[in-house]
Amino acid sequence: MKHQTSYPKFIGLAGLIATLTACASSPISTSINQTNPQQALAKVVQSQMYTSFGYQTNLYLGNQIREQALANATPEELNASENPLLACEDTHRQAYIHLAKKQLEQGVPPSQINDDLPEFAQIFAQYQACIQEQHAWLDDDPEAEQAEQTLESFEQDWQSESEATAWQSSNDHHQHTKLDQKKSQLFKEYLINSSNFTISGNYQPLLGRLTILPAMDYTRTNIHAHLNQPIFVDLKQGILYLWADNVAMIASQMLDKELGDGWKDKWLAIPLNDGSLPDDFGKNLFKFIADAKKQSHQSLPSQAFSWVSPEQVLNTPYLMENLPADKQTIIRHTPTILQSSPSQADKGYARYLFADTLYQSIVQAYPELIDDYVMPDRQIAEGDSVIDVIHINKTNANPETKNKLNSKMLVNVMLASLNMISNGYQANLHNTNEMEASPFRPISHYGLQGNQLRWIHHRQYMNGAVLQGRASHVLSQQEPLMIDSFTSITPTTEVFDRLPQQHRVPNAKNSINLLDYGNTLAEKVAAGEDNYLKTLFALIFGQEALDDEMPDDEQP
Repeated sequence: MKHQTSYPKFIGLAGLIATLTACASSPISTSINQTNPQQALAKVVQSQMYTSFGYQTNLYLGNQIREQALANATPEELNASENPLLACEDTHRQAYIHLAKKQLEQGVPPSQINDDLPEFAQIFAQYQACIQEQHAWLDDDPEAEQAEQTLESFEQDWQSESEATAWQSSNDHHQHTKLDQKKSQLFKEYLINSSNFTISGNYQPLLGRLTILPAMDYTRTNIHAHLNQPIFVDLKQGILYLWADNVAMIASQMLDKELGDGWKDKWLAIPLNDGSLPDDFGKNLFKFIADAKKQSHQSLPSQAFSWVSPEQVLNTPYLMENLPADKQTIIRHTPTILQSSPSQADKGYARYLFADTLYQSIVQAYPELIDDYVMPDRQIAEGDSVIDVIHINKTNANPETKNKLNSKMLVNVMLASLNMISNGYQANLHNTNEMEASPFRPISHYGLQGNQLRWIHHRQYMNGAVLQGRASHVLSQQEPLMIDSFTSITPTTEVFDRLPQQHRVPNAKNSINLLDYGNTLAEKVAAGEDNYLKTLFALIFGQEALDDEMPDDEQP
């Protein structure tokens, strides 16, 4: 399974600002649909950096592509086995049950069913032939002793055979069995139809505020669950605030037994610069992000942008099934719509260019950070056992420096993440054709009315290239899960109305510095006897973070 390191939250939020600024009102031209659509979108993004607006994004899931394929499945596909290695047993069992039911329908009592009939003998003979064929395939494999490789190769052959037997399928990497049909029905009923996902908030550059409220609702008979996570970004001070309620119980149970209700009605503050970075870093960081976004946008081919009509938008496959009627009405009454649909290869290059440009801008302006962007080596000690986690390509430039949780460490993680994206793109250039194998291309629409951007629609496809591991067997390139997001641009509103009035805007009195708390907690862990927490902190921050607080006779 592959793992990808994500940006630190403040970088993701900064990127969100640039994205959301393409979602607000701005005068750009009296004849906007006569201009270059790519340039028009860039002007909207630039102008919106200085405009206040509210937004609400609704997410809609759709599995119609998979459902349609299952509806068109052949009888052979429907009766195929979920597991190719158990296909012979499944076929034998189904045939036996069918024949037994036939005798019951003829009035034969269950205790008198005769399994010596020729029909039963024929079923058993077919089962033996199937098993022999399966064993013959395994015996012919020169690497049969290596179970994992054998099973993987067997599955590939099983899925690629053109003539299906009891243990082979003609389908390529996605099954259409009766069980798959049932799973699809349950997935639609218990997840798609029962869940509601929204993201709302305000962007207020003059006040230096960005508010974000992701929320999820789940409704079924006798159950209604609601979960949200208020997020507040102070753009002037460079501080990210998270409402603490959702993580307080986890922290008190797993990390800090003495926490109690210390986080009740509190914000957790993560400062962008707590003094460990140059004074102007936060201000310049947003400039670097804006420049990287600009270059990333300009790298996309102009033919990926076009002006379209409302009818063309609504003709997007399955869009009218996914979007509710009120959103469709908004689209129909929008006179000017811009469409963006770059290829996967172009989007991959734009993402790489953003990461590389931002990385180079930071290290050129602050070369002193380059020596620390790789996390220092780790040493995990448990009794007499010691595990060393070593970065072979880089060593800590200043091993005497204590590894404190601070803004500089977050920037180190960000630089490592950006470097990973750049290196990963260059290493996987030869896989571009595989990325384009899916016939479904993501698409975006931007609705303008009266020279103002009123809404944004994004269509994404989740498939095996997005979800790794076992999920890739469920979401294939040919039958992906669809996600339609629709963002409405509104005047600013109060999004934290569920919070107490005095806590809706974080300040020094109602917030806790999470970085300072983490360092204090590390000192408590070092002085305590909880070996589990010591191991966890050593893995995350390095053994040095604990050694500095431990007496010499207790250090491993």
